[in-house]
Amino acid sequence: MLEAIRIAKKGKGRTKTNPLVGCVLVKNNEIIAKGYHSSYGKKHAEIDALNKTKEQGLTLYVNLEPCCHHGKTPPCVDEIIKRKVKTVFIGMKDPNKEVNGQGLKKLKQAGIKVHQGCLEHESRLLNYSYLTGIKKNRASVTIKVAISLDGKVAACDGTSQWITSKKSRSDGKKMRNRYDAILVGSGTASKDNPVLNRSLRPESWKKILIDRKNKVKESSRMFKNGKIYIWGGAKNKLNKKIKYLEAKNLKNLLELLRKDGVQSVLCEGGKLSSELIKDNLADKIVTYISPKLIGSKGLGFSPAEWKTLSDSRKLSDVGITKIGEDVKVEGYLTNVHRNN
Repeated sequence: MLEAIRIAKKGKGRTKTNPLVGCVLVKNNEIIAKGYHSSYGKKHAEIDALNKTKEQGLTLYVNLEPCCHHGKTPPCVDEIIKRKVKTVFIGMKDPNKEVNGQGLKKLKQAGIKVHQGCLEHESRLLNYSYLTGIKKNRASVTIKVAISLDGKVAACDGTSQWITSKKSRSDGKKMRNRYDAILVGSGTASKDNPVLNRSLRPESWKKILIDRKNKVKESSRMFKNGKIYIWGGAKNKLNKKIKYLEAKNLKNLLELLRKDGVQSVLCEGGKLSSELIKDNLADKIVTYISPKLIGSKGLGFSPAEWKTLSDSRKLSDVGITKIGEDVKVEGYLTNVHRNN
């Protein structure tokens, strides 16, 4: 199952509203074939793996319940039954109302031994964006932020380049490849004038700009390539790749994005991050912490409205990695991945 989860990650940033799924086929304690869901509309992981072998009597490991309905592809359950798979180990049940236990039921009715809950927590963590979409009907949001040791994203004069090391910045840029879209506010777009580039799959490059006061000029570098979503501002930019979204608020914006196939969003805006956290719309935070001290008058990224310790929020499933002289801390603010 660990191997199924590992290869499922290869689909990050390409499955749109579909989940990340990996599949491993085993016979006589030997791995026979592997498969994963590579991108939206393509073969599901189970079919990808089964197509690589003619063996029967296999044991199948998959991190998510196999589908039992016709979507972009035929039901995986039917092919598993047809190929006379003996045993199926499943990480987690699929909460999608078109599946939600029906795949398990059909496999059992066909006489296949089914074991549910193998590395369930790890399977749920893998698909926290998918679970957010199903449970909250919106795109998931990961906030990426670089801070000083005293928790500041910029000095009191607004300077912020560079708080963290080159290694951390490089690691942060690689993160973009694992998300459907990058989100910034008008402050970041105007002040830093970022390209918001990504190194993999430029054909699926998407950026989201929140520009409620129409501050960002058409000459901004972020408009040079990729598909752009804009919320707010006058519709005076002539770029054909721009799509204006008529959202009521941030939550509604994320709902509209999911309807358009954007499942996971990486936010790189400091002030915007605070707003998302305050509105309970931030699902995950990835923080790069530098051993620098900026001073108490520097700018933070958490809500200024929080006054007491009881206002604080705690991350769950925290991971810590050392990157050069910096420390990377990541964890989850919302618990959609919890089986409760």
